[in-house]
Amino acid sequence: MILADMVKYAINSLLHRSIRSYLTVLGIVVGITSIVLLVGLVQGLRGSVNTQIASFGANNIIVVPINVDAGGGSGSAYLPTNGKLFLKDFERLKRIPEIEYITPVIIGRTSMSYKDKEIGVSTIGVEPLTYTRTSSTLTLENGRFLTDSDRHSAVIGSSIANDSFKEKIQVGSEINISSTLYRVVGVLNKTGNSFSNVDSAVIIPFEESKEMFSEVMAENEVSSIRLTIKEGSDLAAVSERVENEMIAAHR
Repeated sequence: MILADMVKYAINSLLHRSIRSYLTVLGIVVGITSIVLLVGLVQGLRGSVNTQIASFGANNIIVVPINVDAGGGSGSAYLPTNGKLFLKDFERLKRIPEIEYITPVIIGRTSMSYKDKEIGVSTIGVEPLTYTRTSSTLTLENGRFLTDSDRHSAVIGSSIANDSFKEKIQVGSEINISSTLYRVVGVLNKTGNSFSNVDSAVIIPFEESKEMFSEVMAENEVSSIRLTIKEGSDLAAVSERVENEMIAAHR
């Protein structure tokens, strides 16, 4: 091999090694940057989830029915009644001494119209006084919350009031829910909470909700039971007691 060829080979070798070194360093930098970004996203998501969970309140428990039947198929969820909650479950849990406030809730999906537009909404049927005691984070933008004496009155979420229709819905407006006229007595502040989703919901009296969804729910069925435990009580212990009561009730 002549000297010129040796020099050319050496230069090419150095150039190729330089490119490989550069690519190696670039790969390491990209990898570290990706990990840092991923960790940041996970921490941000965790913080958001923790914040939303904390908004329920430190002493609050929400009991919801989940069908654990492994039969599969779209119809299996409707077969067993032990996968549902009923008012008798509410009465059973009321006997737990550590519970300060407890209330049943009915949640359903129906139609709502205002002026010349109709949309689908989530409707929450509540017992006003006890519901506010177990949902202390709800605040009002305008108006008031429901009272136990209200009939055909509604409190609406911020998105329903401000974003869903061409004209904003004000306190005193009349809305049509499932072919029944309701008067708006309050508008909730925006929560941004994806767990409760009250921003896109309409809250009405419990008995009226029970009648509204009587054709799609079993007699005395409820969607959830909310409860608040007494100050100083052990949340984990009460949760276990609630679970044991439900296991005993539904076998």
